[in-house]
Amino acid sequence: MPNRQEHVWWGVIAGLGVYATYTYFEKKEINLGHVALSALSGALVATVPDVLEPAKILGPNHRGIAHSLVALAVSTIGTKKVFDSEEFTVEQKYIIGGLTTAFGSHLILDSMTPKGLPLLF
Repeated sequence: MPNRQEHVWWGVIAGLGVYATYTYFEKKEINLGHVALSALSGALVATVPDVLEPAKILGPNHRGIAHSLVALAVSTIGTKKVFDSEEFTVEQKYIIGGLTTAFGSHLILDSMTPKGLPLLF
């Protein structure tokens, strides 16, 4: 089962990956402050499901709605709507995409455990 450190590292990878994608496709120069912010925000967001539903308090069956396939689907669909919208800047779209990717990394890691993810609860 993935532990907190693994979730943090995959969140960092997700945040940096989306930032690298942004700089490549939008032909932007790499900004070290943005690199650090992408890594930090990815690390933090990747721990959100366990902050909302902590195993230490709720026990091994702590996976509820924040650890569900529905949460993964809703966050993905919401991000797709953001990317399709003209109300957001390109930068905002990539920021939201990075956060969603980091959140999703947690759920994907947990889905590969014997317990898997519940549909809703």
